[in-house]
Amino acid sequence: MTRRLFPDNDGWTTEASRAANNATVGFMDLLAILEEDGPVDLKDFHFIVTHAIGSFVAGLSVTRRLGDPADPPNPIVRSYPRLIPKYDDEEPILLKNKFVYHPADVPQALALEKRMKDFED
Repeated sequence: MTRRLFPDNDGWTTEASRAANNATVGFMDLLAILEEDGPVDLKDFHFIVTHAIGSFVAGLSVTRRLGDPADPPNPIVRSYPRLIPKYDDEEPILLKNKFVYHPADVPQALALEKRMKDFED
């Protein structure tokens, strides 16, 4: 049985709210990259975001219905071509002895490092 993020179907749990915040920050990062050359039409941005989340969830639904309900998303998705900021260097970025190859992964990696440090303190 899967775990519900909205167990009573009527209110935002802390976990659900924070998950939405994570997604929002990801959308902000994507929009910043897209708008390096100027503002983009928000209808186009909305289309991209809804298409991406719809395709992701649909693919994961099929995978989990045909296999194990706990199957993770297909890891090959991480190797799909992605947009990168124009200031991107070709050298990988080293964070605490770990290489982060895509600049879009840097904020998440830094946040994880901070959470781990806060946890250790």
